[in-house]
Amino acid sequence: MIYVGLFLLALVSLVLQSTVFSYLAIAGVKPDLLLIAVVFFSFIRGHRHGAVLGFCYGLLEDLVVGRFIGLNALIKMTIGFLVGLTEGKIYKENLIAPGLLVLLASIISGYLNLILLGIAGIPLAFGENFWRTIFPIALYNIGLAPFLYLKFYNVVAKGKFNSR
Repeated sequence: MIYVGLFLLALVSLVLQSTVFSYLAIAGVKPDLLLIAVVFFSFIRGHRHGAVLGFCYGLLEDLVVGRFIGLNALIKMTIGFLVGLTEGKIYKENLIAPGLLVLLASIISGYLNLILLGIAGIPLAFGENFWRTIFPIALYNIGLAPFLYLKFYNVVAKGKFNSR
């Protein structure tokens, strides 16, 4: 049941990112709902589950909207693994921790994207891209995090999807 719920969450997130949030873009950027879900899931379930979900969500995103197949999969898998390392070390009902993790994950994700695109031969300016895209996306993501985390936590950690 958890896999069906997580798949539906990914589909809804992709549709929202592609449609509704295109109209709600701030400074030309929109939030990364899949990244937020990966951060929350990794924080609750740990690095193994987080890395697997990050890879699956990233690959789905790559197949639907990506130019480079595997780029988002690698980035979200890395984020899922790194955030998952905090599982068991931070109180999960704390609303500040997931928000800060979303902020850090958004910044790390943005820089990983620039690094991997640079490796692929697309040169990008790190400083300029930080202020134009990475930082605004991180702020947008952290702005949504408090509204989404408690519902996500109640469903994944306490609710019907709690099967380990």
